[in-house]
Amino acid sequence: MPANPIAGVILITGSGPQDRNQLFMGHQTFLVLADYLTRKNIAVLRYDDRGVGQSQGQFDGATSYDFADDASSAIDFLNAQPELHNRLVGIIGHSEGGLIAPIVATQNSKVDFITLLAGPSRSGRFVSENQIKKILLSNGMSKDTSTKGSQITKSLNKSVIQYADLSKDDLKQKLKTVYQTKWQQLDDTSQTQLQRLGGGSLPEPRLKMLVGDWYKAFLTHQPVDYLTKLNIPTLALYGDKDVQVSAEDHAKVMEHALTENGVNLSKVVILPNHNHMFQRSKTGAMTEYQHIEETLSLLTLSSIADWISDLK
Repeated sequence: MPANPIAGVILITGSGPQDRNQLFMGHQTFLVLADYLTRKNIAVLRYDDRGVGQSQGQFDGATSYDFADDASSAIDFLNAQPELHNRLVGIIGHSEGGLIAPIVATQNSKVDFITLLAGPSRSGRFVSENQIKKILLSNGMSKDTSTKGSQITKSLNKSVIQYADLSKDDLKQKLKTVYQTKWQQLDDTSQTQLQRLGGGSLPEPRLKMLVGDWYKAFLTHQPVDYLTKLNIPTLALYGDKDVQVSAEDHAKVMEHALTENGVNLSKVVILPNHNHMFQRSKTGAMTEYQHIEETLSLLTLSSIADWISDLK
């Protein structure tokens, strides 16, 4: 921790079991972010997700609301540090972490500000269906095939919600049937294109995710229910080449939601030529992440640090 920090933050990772550095495709995003912020005199608390690294608990079966409870405990811990007495304490959340941060902020009065990196402003159901379409497009699929691929996901999501009371085994069988029915309705061209990315069947790891508690909660979560209740400064950053949580679909909704809280320091910023990981990117495709040397752009880092510094 810096000797005399101007503020403190906790970092909340994106979806999936993550360590405190948010190691993904060879990049340690949160290690780089924490190092930069510490050099800017901002204290940072990183922690392994529950059940990961040195953290106890069980990751499987937990939902975003459970992770919000974990983050709230981290806020309490950071706020109790004597070095941060009379200092602002906030949250930086990436992707799902940007979904979790507003939940925590509306439930824990010790949160003074939040920064959302590719934080969704629309339902998880919209995110998953739109994400598939944009990912397929970024991988060279035709617009027609990408739309049809998204429609398969839409049908699967509808079944997850409609048959939520089924046992997981029965729901898996239902989803397999839905998938095969939709797959058989595709034309040969679309089938051939989708097979290049593993289309044609539902692999067990995806089935496990679809029937899990986390996914059910994610599909029905409405971020605006929390965003409109925020009464603290909020910075939302998006990359204009993000294919996972696209600026095109989320930035305006986010901006509209934040204007309802009347906090002048809240703002939404779209960073040009940045992907979901906030690297400078050519296409935004997920396949680029590991091949880009940069972990986080300097523009991203400075945008966060400068905004927090201006809050004090």
